Amino acid sequence: MTAESLHKAVMSQHTAKKYEAIAMLELIYSKSIAIADHTNLLGEVNRWVDQLDKAESSIRTLQELFSKQEEE
Repeated sequence: MTAESLHKAVMSQHTAKKYEAIAMLELIYSKSIAIADHTNLLGEVNRWVDQLDKAESSIRTLQELFSKQEEE
């Protein structure tokens, strides 16, 4: 696997986690009644916000690192 392929793969993983978190947050906010067995909605929101934050941070870090390597 080349460095470029590896970079694309890891970026895809973090991007998928980002969009999964966004989808879940949208679902919780718009259809909280549809989420069975989740009486702790605040906990669920915090869980998905944390995942979104981590994914976005990881994407930024990888972009910065990859762009620095290209400059060298």
